[in-house]
Amino acid sequence: MLEIFLIYKWTALFGSIAAVALALVGSQLAARNEAVQSLVVSQSASFGVFFGLLIQQTVLHDLHLGTVIPILFGFLISLFVYWLCECVIAKKWIAKNTHYLALFSLLMALTYLIISLAPNVESHMLAAFFGDLALISNTDSYSIGIISILVIAFVWRFWNSLSAMSFEKVTFDVLVLNSSQKKLQMSFIFVYLFLITVSVQMMGLLFTLSCLFFPVIILSQPSLRFKSLKLALAVCSSLGCLLGLLFSFWHGNLPTVPCVSVGLVLISSLLSIIFLQQGHKKISSFKGLKYEEKIIK
Repeated sequence: MLEIFLIYKWTALFGSIAAVALALVGSQLAARNEAVQSLVVSQSASFGVFFGLLIQQTVLHDLHLGTVIPILFGFLISLFVYWLCECVIAKKWIAKNTHYLALFSLLMALTYLIISLAPNVESHMLAAFFGDLALISNTDSYSIGIISILVIAFVWRFWNSLSAMSFEKVTFDVLVLNSSQKKLQMSFIFVYLFLITVSVQMMGLLFTLSCLFFPVIILSQPSLRFKSLKLALAVCSSLGCLLGLLFSFWHGNLPTVPCVSVGLVLISSLLSIIFLQQGHKKISSFKGLKYEEKIIK
């Protein structure tokens, strides 16, 4: 197993870094109550990737031009769908999630239509939906690794400001921003959409959604402060990704991305139990201190 792991060492390293970037971005999206909207955006990125592959096959007559065109179309379509969700559905309809899910179903239908129109694209279907980290080239690994490092640096640097805006969004359902906050909000939107598009193209939709929401959903609890959450997410997502890859390599027949998803759930659950126990200890010690003060009085 060690020999296999050394072969895929760059995939494991940069895949773990990508998992950290997605988990940090996902924590902000979950804090803004935009999980369903992010599901729609991720599916739109997947549709854009397939549409880009269709353009390569029918217009450019070449499926080996690299990932630039699929990523470009994925980013542009996800940007349009995000605008549709944020500026149309969220403002004009009360039942937002119902419309989001309807749009998600439409995007899935359009994706399958694209696949049927371009038979050669069908071979990319499983990779785009489920992904396989073992099939990622070293060039793609380096690319997603560099992009993820830049995203991590951006989110880590502006964590407090992004968290304040997320709190305002979920509390008041609207953001009242000054000029600098507007720039930060726009930067976060572009970073988040580009990261999701690249991740869907190279890692698959399942990997993207698992890293976005599994860690933050399981780790979010009252005993864990929001400032400490970013470190917990980084540890959990990286270890979960490595655990899943190691188990997949050890077994030999199990696909990598589903194993990574299970690894994220296991590591997140383990850390959540540890944090929960620490929270109970703090509460018990606080109650004991109050009890002693009453006795003294």
